[in-house]
Amino acid sequence: TIGCRRVYIVSKKYMESSKIIQVIDYCLSEWKKLELPWCEFKQNFHSTEELGANISALANMARIHWRSDAYIIFGINPGDHSPVGTTFNPRLQKGKWNEDLIPYLQRQLSWFFWFNFFEVLDYKDSLRMVVCIIQPATISPVTYENVSYIRIESYTKPVKQSKTLEAQLWETLLHSNFDTDIAMSRVTEVDIFELIDWKWYCEAMKYDPISEDNTKEKLVQENLIIPRDGLFDITNACAFLFARDLANFGLKSKSPRVITYRWNNKLHTINDQKWSKWFAIAFPGLINYVISQIPKIENIEIIRKSETNYPKVTLREFIANAIIHQDFHTK
Repeated sequence: TIGCRRVYIVSKKYMESSKIIQVIDYCLSEWKKLELPWCEFKQNFHSTEELGANISALANMARIHWRSDAYIIFGINPGDHSPVGTTFNPRLQKGKWNEDLIPYLQRQLSWFFWFNFFEVLDYKDSLRMVVCIIQPATISPVTYENVSYIRIESYTKPVKQSKTLEAQLWETLLHSNFDTDIAMSRVTEVDIFELIDWKWYCEAMKYDPISEDNTKEKLVQENLIIPRDGLFDITNACAFLFARDLANFGLKSKSPRVITYRWNNKLHTINDQKWSKWFAIAFPGLINYVISQIPKIENIEIIRKSETNYPKVTLREFIANAIIHQDFHTK
């Protein structure tokens, strides 16, 4: 895997080869039915400008078509779309002014956006393939060298050349939100229940956890997971509320963390407590931990009772608001 981290978005550092192969097979099968505005096939690298413009265009088209990812697949003959392998190596390729390709693209593409390159060395037994997986545009169109691009049929053009697509792009951006965006795409049914604490979900929603099948139907009904092409996409809302481990979704930086300091400055740390699970699962323990760390007073009436300086309901409201109203697009 060739890491490609944007400044504010945590990238997917690792993906199993089998899932990359699924992406290649799926895109080739879909191309036989229709032109794919969110996927580009290349045999080898041509130029930095072409690659940067294509990443911008595919990210924007993925948003227009409500896709969880867009793709550039290297190793495909663009004429007949047959797999032939590629010599393109993003780690060794140079960009403009002899700068390494990936850092150059990182600087020239928009913030609040990530892309990543993945290699498969044994596609169809012997072919080396490279897949660039691209996040859809989130809060604004993705630009390359300050120009936003889109796809018109099989051509990459500046978005200003199509007023219709420009309007569609802004419409979808205005109606998108973090909760419904995809945290992980193309997940099998088995993987869902390894990634999501489904029993805790049933308990929180007051459902009887009869079976995984019934739970899956509930998750689909509430748009926490989305069926797509025989597999499933897991939304950010589902991941943040019920993930067994946020690191599995590249969201570890968003997990709750409480630091207790000795005085009213940050020079002396007493405790640093982290949670790998997120809001719905970790919240009760988070509140109890915060209460255990703040000063208490002894109140002796009929019995001795410890009371905190802050009511529990106030702490719950304060912490819940801090969590919910944070900017989830920042790292």
